[in-house]
Amino acid sequence: MINNQKVTVVADDLGNVITQSLNPEIGYIRIEQHLRTIGLNNWVKNEKRSALIFGKIEDLQNFDFKANQELDGRIIVEESLQPFDPAKAEREMKMAGSTGVYCRVDDQPIYRRTRYSTSSLDQDTLIHHTNTDEIREALALVKDLMTNTAPSETVTF
Repeated sequence: MINNQKVTVVADDLGNVITQSLNPEIGYIRIEQHLRTIGLNNWVKNEKRSALIFGKIEDLQNFDFKANQELDGRIIVEESLQPFDPAKAEREMKMAGSTGVYCRVDDQPIYRRTRYSTSSLDQDTLIHHTNTDEIREALALVKDLMTNTAPSETVTF
């Protein structure tokens, strides 16, 4: 990672910082961080990361988070060949952009999650995918569809 900015608390469209989950006692706040990174393939990119911080609604309220509040720490990306939460495995699978293609190592999907950390020792754990040709073909198809679509047409992926 290079030149990382502070982590920022993000409010929803109504200005709410805390979002209640299906369980009325539990909620979360959304945070973002803008970074300049160099990936596994030595490709430089500007990246916006986001993560959720969960807790009991009462505890989140006691932290008194405010919209646009800056937090020390950073958002870490973790990738694995095993799901982090088997109950949410499909949701954790890493997708190659808007292609609909999941990143894999051979036939194994890569699982990805983000989390907030205040430790300077925590680092990203990234796994390089091996289905590059499949992803390139899908990207070419998406590009071709976007290029050959009239402005009045709608493309659904």
